[in-house]
Amino acid sequence: MRILRVAFIIALATALLRPVGFAQALMSSANYGIPSDTMSGGGGDTSTSANYGLKDTIGQVVAGSSAGATTAAQQGYRVTESAGLNVAFVNGSGDVIPAPTVVFSSVTAGQSASATLGIPSSKIRVTNSRAIAPWSLTLAATSGPGTKWTDGINNMGFDEPSGGKLTVDPSVATVAPIGLTCTSAGLTLGSSATFNQGVIDSITLLTAGGSAQTNCVWNLTGVGLSQFVPAGQAAASYGLSMTLTVS
Repeated sequence: MRILRVAFIIALATALLRPVGFAQALMSSANYGIPSDTMSGGGGDTSTSANYGLKDTIGQVVAGSSAGATTAAQQGYRVTESAGLNVAFVNGSGDVIPAPTVVFSSVTAGQSASATLGIPSSKIRVTNSRAIAPWSLTLAATSGPGTKWTDGINNMGFDEPSGGKLTVDPSVATVAPIGLTCTSAGLTLGSSATFNQGVIDSITLLTAGGSAQTNCVWNLTGVGLSQFVPAGQAAASYGLSMTLTVS
């Protein structure tokens, strides 16, 4: 099973999401891996020795999947040999955002602040270039259950039923396939849920079933977030690191 994670920070002012890249190898052994190769001076389809085997492509300098704001490409005639599952935040041009953030509205203690996870300028992008269709996208606190919102001095819970609690509603989100041949068939948005320490430590945002397409890219936007701020909570700007996982 391939598991990819992207962490991010959410900020609340009472009243910030960070990608982790992934690597995939088309050719590998216990001692090496080659993502793609070219043989400018010639070469056969398969080169071998006593210690290695290499599939080479004359003149093929770019291979694999890529996507922009409205298009997706599976590049190279050997692209189907690639296997990858990836999640990242991208901007309106389809470029990966190095350190994405989600900012809540300012709120008074005793009320709930709201935010949206996945917006046009910071979309959640899932890429599945595997031959296997099923996968699941989940959200959890980077440091695990019991983690606190903090400003460095003051703290506030995000998974305390009787205190600060964060509700996530992916049912109101939108899934947009990228490319002419990709669709959202077989994808299911998760249900609204509230983090509850030891009970609900991870919330599913999106699931791909067995009928979902492979070698496709999707953008997820519009996931609702709501953080209840307990009465008496000190006024400050709080941050909490969260992680998206696709597996």
